[in-house]
Amino acid sequence: MIEEIHIDVLVDDIPSVEDLLPLHGLSIYIVTRDDKGVFKRILFDTGPDSKILFKNAETLGVQLKPDLIFGSMPHWHHIGALDKFREAVHVIPSPPLAHASKRGLTPLPGVEGAYVLHGDTHWNEQGLALMTRKGWVVFLGCSVHGLRRTFGSSLLRLGRIWGLIGGLNISTRDNVNLSFLRKLKGKGLQLVMPLHSVSMDARKIILDGINMIDFGYEVSGCGVQSDFSFYK
Repeated sequence: MIEEIHIDVLVDDIPSVEDLLPLHGLSIYIVTRDDKGVFKRILFDTGPDSKILFKNAETLGVQLKPDLIFGSMPHWHHIGALDKFREAVHVIPSPPLAHASKRGLTPLPGVEGAYVLHGDTHWNEQGLALMTRKGWVVFLGCSVHGLRRTFGSSLLRLGRIWGLIGGLNISTRDNVNLSFLRKLKGKGLQLVMPLHSVSMDARKIILDGINMIDFGYEVSGCGVQSDFSFYK
């Protein structure tokens, strides 16, 4: 079980702080500590360009030394810089439009309390689900067919979700997916950090009306650095 999570948002469409370079895509550096005291470093997506990735990491003071690269989907703006991390373990889904035979969760090799959350569509998009005492913390890359269509059934099967971070594919007029987030909130969702594929105005709606946790930034985007603890 995961007891601590630290995140650095290294690539995103919108910046949260000055001096960072926004770019269409996503990359989140995740450091976990489990209940045995073991730390694991996961790079969730790499973004499309290694120069931007490493430049933003340098600006934020982040040393990129991942144990594992988790690719949410096989598309350039999510794993375009994958070849720069040849020594790390790579976990990416099969190519798009393949038949999605898996559903639900499978353990993530080598990371206690971490699971691959398989999507509901033929695109084979996958998320990262971390088990904590307060509920699941789920990282998503794009939700390419919309959050509810891409991951709705899989998310509802999880039980209580404490945090949802990443690409939710929501605009201001997307009542279906905004309503789905509110449904998750009614089931215990506390933290919602919208990133890639969520418009600026939709991010504000989500942060003002659905998110319950102050993670230290007015707008969620490139440059967010936050810590979350899940002790008893």
